[in-house]
Amino acid sequence: MNADSFRSEPSLISILEIIKQIGDAFVAVDFDGKVLFWSAGAEKLYLRFAEEMLGRAIAPVPVVWTVFRSF
Repeated sequence: MNADSFRSEPSLISILEIIKQIGDAFVAVDFDGKVLFWSAGAEKLYLRFAEEMLGRAIAPVPVVWTVFRSF
């Protein structure tokens, strides 16, 4: 990948800004189930603020995440 194609790729910050603008619940976790991102939609759905969830392990681990982890 050359420098020009890299600049045309959306940055992680741009992707996070887009996610913040959608109304749906979006939660990103690492492979240990630790919350890395908790959207405003997730706050409304789960009645938990992002500040209290970031860095915490969530349980049970969602089935979809379990499927992706096996790859």
